[in-house]
Amino acid sequence: MRKYGPFVLGMITMALLVSVVQSAAATSEQVRFNTAGIALFGEEKVAAGETYTAPNGQKVPSVITYIDETGGTTNYLSVRQISELFDAKISWNAQENRVEIAPPPSLTGDDIEGQKESDGPLQSTLNPTAPVLGTKAGPFTEVDPNTVDMTMPTGTLLDEAKIQSGTGYSTEGLFYPTDGNHVVFKVTNNGTETQAVFVGRPYTVGWGFDKFTTVNLAPGKTLIRAFYISDDAEELQSTLSFSVYSIESAGNTDITVSLQQFD
Repeated sequence: MRKYGPFVLGMITMALLVSVVQSAAATSEQVRFNTAGIALFGEEKVAAGETYTAPNGQKVPSVITYIDETGGTTNYLSVRQISELFDAKISWNAQENRVEIAPPPSLTGDDIEGQKESDGPLQSTLNPTAPVLGTKAGPFTEVDPNTVDMTMPTGTLLDEAKIQSGTGYSTEGLFYPTDGNHVVFKVTNNGTETQAVFVGRPYTVGWGFDKFTTVNLAPGKTLIRAFYISDDAEELQSTLSFSVYSIESAGNTDITVSLQQFD
C-alpha cells in the first residue's frame, strides 16, 4: 500500500481541482453542474450526472464546470470530495480560517499511534474494557464476534503467535472482502500488566487513524474483536492496524495473538 506525501497529494489535488481544456468556440461565460464525471487511477468514481451527498445529507453538485468567455473549461470539485477520493483526513482550522487536508498530528491532537495527545499516551487506565460495537472506520464496522462463523478461516496472518516485548506490539494488514467479509483479532494477555488494545484504519494520505475503541485487557483475559468489511471497500481504505501496549509507562507486553479472515 503506497503512502502519498504532501507534495504528491498537492499535485494530485490540483490536477483534480482544476482541469482546463481550451476551446476556440464560446461566446459567453457559463456554469454547468454534473456534466462531467470523475475517475481515479483509471477507475470511474463519479459518473456524469451524479450528485454528491454532503455530510449534512444535502445533495450538491459533484462537479461544477465553468466555461469562460474564450471557451476555456474549468472543472471544480469540493475539497471534502477530493479528500475522500484520496482517503485523506479533512478538518476545519478556525484559528487560521482554512480547510486542512491531511493535517499533521500537531493540528489534530493525534499522535502516530492514533491516540489523542491530550488524553496522554495510548496506555490509559481510562480505556473501557469492551469495544463499542457498530463503530465504523471506512469500509470496516466492528461487530459482535459471536455473529461470525470462525469454523474455517479464509486467510491467516497470525495464528496463536506468542509475543513478549518491552515496547508493545503492532501489526497491520490489507483486507479485501473477496477474501472474506470478516477480520477477527484475538489477544490473550499472558502477563501481569493490563494491556491497551488499539485498532484503527490508517489514512492513505497524511497522518493518523480512523479509530475504533481502544480497549484495556486485564491479565489472564482474552479479547476477541471482529470487523465486517463492506463489499464495496476501496483498496485505498482497506488497511487495518492493530497495536497492543502495556498501560504502564515502561511496562511489558506478554500476549498470544491471532489475526484471521473469515467469510
